[in-house]
Formats: sequence, C-alpha cells, structure tokens
Amino acid sequence: MRTADLGKSTIPLLAVTEAIFPLQTRASAVFAAPATGTFFALALQNPGPADSIVSVELWDAGEAVASATLTLPSGTKVSREVSELFPGVIPGAERVLAVTATVPVQMLGLRGNEDESSVTPVLPALPSP
Repeated sequence: MRTADLGKSTIPLLAVTEAIFPLQTRASAVFAAPATGTFFALALQNPGPADSIVSVELWDAGEAVASATLTLPSGTKVSREVSELFPGVIPGAERVLAVTATVPVQMLGLRGNEDESSVTPVLPALPSP
C-alpha cells in the first residue's frame, strides 16, 4: 500500500528506513522495547478510510511514565523513535510501549543499531488490555 509519510524521523537511520507493515490492523498492542545498545521506534500506518487518534504510553517497571497522542489521517504513515515521542524522558531497563488507536492501524516496532546500520522489525508482544 502506498501511503503519505507524515514527515521523517530526526534519527538518520530511521529516516531512511522503509517499514514493511503486517497486513493486520490493530486497535491496541504492547511492544517490549530494548533498553541498551539499540534504539527503538514505532511505525504506524493507517490504511483505512477514517482518521485514527493513536495514543502511546511509555511504561517502566509497571508504571506509566509518559504518554503521547498522534493523529494519523487516512492513508498516512509515521515512524518515530522513543525519544521523539517522549522528549526528555529517559526510560529505564523495563520499558514497554502500550499503543491504542481509535480506528485500527498497522503497527510495527523497529529496533535499530546505528553501529551496524541495521533495523529489525519487531511485532507486538501481545494485544493491549
């Protein structure tokens, strides 16, 4: 599916990465984010006919420490690293991202290693409650 990009990430490796989304759309999901040695990003795509409001919560050690909301218009996509979603927040080792969308969207985690110039897709760990 061809969708419009809602701007590029400020992370150079992420900015040139083209996410290959799963076909399945989700209204909610949880991603376990690695804490060291890599960056972690969320890629979201709205293939549906209606706009979706996507909420992302950063959890650390069982506690919500930050949240962000994005509007994802129909036919658009976005990829953002955790620090771009939550500026100034330094998450600990047990971080998890909980994502909910008012209209189901395609979701994918991206684990990047700038030293190796590699980005690996990460599927949701489980649906969000």
